[in-house]
Amino acid sequence: MEHKYLAKRYWADKPTAMGKSDVLARSFNDVINLSLGDPDMITPELIIDKAFEDAKAGYTKYTDFRGMPELRQEIAKFYMEEYGLDIPDEEIFVSTSGCIAMMDARFRSCFWPPDSSRTSRWNHPWIPK
Repeated sequence: MEHKYLAKRYWADKPTAMGKSDVLARSFNDVINLSLGDPDMITPELIIDKAFEDAKAGYTKYTDFRGMPELRQEIAKFYMEEYGLDIPDEEIFVSTSGCIAMMDARFRSCFWPPDSSRTSRWNHPWIPK
């Protein structure tokens, strides 16, 4: 797209790994496409209603940067009940997207010894397997 406020290097549309994965996902009729952060389905009415109720109840502000404390407590509770693992709150990070989670994991891997990382598997669309 040519535009006076857009650098010329971006005028040519070059395919990216994320774009290719989006095209590939769309070629299947039984795949829910989450590759670009926007699912190809309509949000169920119940979720829309609950989100509206929460907004009216005041849940419209930024949360703690690691996620809502109540959600982190429930995650810890789940891992204790399901797997017998006592995971401390400071090791729980709730992300709104895979990109943010990967950025956090990369940052942590720079400063923590490899054997202390809780990241179980590196998996991201643009990281070759």
